[in-house]
Amino acid sequence: MAREYTVEIDGQRYQGATASAKNQFEALHIAGRTGLVALLKPDAADMSLVTLLLQIPFADVQRLIELLVKGQVVREADNVPVAENLFRDAIHNYYLLLAHALRENLGPFWQLRRPTTEGAAEQSL
Repeated sequence: MAREYTVEIDGQRYQGATASAKNQFEALHIAGRTGLVALLKPDAADMSLVTLLLQIPFADVQRLIELLVKGQVVREADNVPVAENLFRDAIHNYYLLLAHALRENLGPFWQLRRPTTEGAAEQSL
């Protein structure tokens, strides 16, 4: 069952629903293979989120959009499905929306981290 979420970007609110487990499974694999798991960290800055997405192959970006955004995120004001054309002259905000969709769908990945007394310590295998 999908969980609904809302995100605000540049003064616009967007409503989304989390993807199916099958889509999340593939998205997590892409995130792991491309190093995007850092996007899932709750305190990552917006510029860092967009910069990380810009560094992976475009085919992976397109696939993540298919898995997590297309048909699942709408602009709240008019219920229009989100696509690139809504972000003309601010296309970086579309990347930011994708980053938020990744975080909403795959954020629980960080629950795997063992608590440490140091807080930011690396986890051993």
